[in-house]
Amino acid sequence: MTKRVSVFFRFCTVVVLSCVLAGSLQAQEKSRAVTVEQINVARVILDDPEMIRFFVTEFFIPETLVTSIEIIDVTGNGFGEKDIAVTQPSEEIYFIFPSVEAQEKMNQWQFTPNFQIVGENLDPEVYAALPTNRAANNIFSGLLRALNRNYQGSSMKLRFERNANSTLFEMWGYDNKELDYKPAPLTAGNDVIYIYTSIRDTIYVEK
Repeated sequence: MTKRVSVFFRFCTVVVLSCVLAGSLQAQEKSRAVTVEQINVARVILDDPEMIRFFVTEFFIPETLVTSIEIIDVTGNGFGEKDIAVTQPSEEIYFIFPSVEAQEKMNQWQFTPNFQIVGENLDPEVYAALPTNRAANNIFSGLLRALNRNYQGSSMKLRFERNANSTLFEMWGYDNKELDYKPAPLTAGNDVIYIYTSIRDTIYVEK
């Protein structure tokens, strides 16, 4: 029997408390700020009955009805100890401490993107001219062109998702003062105008 395991990135929100040192406790209380950030975490969904039974036993889950288990890599170092499991349909959350056998299975779960590029901040045309993955590289270079044209800052984070019905685009972690709209330059082109002329000669014949 083929075990069905789906692995994909999921966005979750974490809250980070940052405290700026001040001269007194009261000043410290006033200087505290809350920063909300988005991070990518890998999540595995187990919906195969045999796999569900195995991990229900492994994680000492005291539930009689479990239709699927989500295992979330909250530590960011691969699936394993101190990560969490979420059972469905109850949505109960469990911290996991896998055995050697369970850890061996979890070590096989890795997220591999269909396309990924990590490079220097070069001219977008450099990436557009790469001989492989032309379509994906042109999507990337087009994004860089728009970003370089409309944003003069150095840091920015993006999230983009699209399905058959909708599109999601988010930007954060940037300096709003450095954001300035500039339209895309007009591309040069040739206009061809076709001119059709009709020539008619009239001949008069005298009788």
